[in-house]
Amino acid sequence: MSDNNSNNNQQGNLMDAASNAAGILGGHAQLAQGATQEQIGNLLNSDEWKKSGIDLKGDAADNIKKAYDDFKAQGGNDQDLINKFSSAADKACPETGSGVGSNQQGN
Repeated sequence: MSDNNSNNNQQGNLMDAASNAAGILGGHAQLAQGATQEQIGNLLNSDEWKKSGIDLKGDAADNIKKAYDDFKAQGGNDQDLINKFSSAADKACPETGSGVGSNQQGN
């Protein structure tokens, strides 16, 4: 019975860690979207677009911080987080050069 509880706890912790890593990644995507909106506002001289982008970046920063704090509170460490980001980057773009991902190949 205790082995079953232990397995359930491990699965729960894994799901929490994955959820927090996804929250951090999602926050960075939201941050990029906000920066893009702000730049569109600059190009179009549109205060509404600029404000929307700035607001979105602020929300993104809050979301990233919350997900990171939750990750740390659940016992995650920075190396775990780096490994998760590297793995996600490899899956998203395995052929990236000079930067993201560890499956780089010299050209």
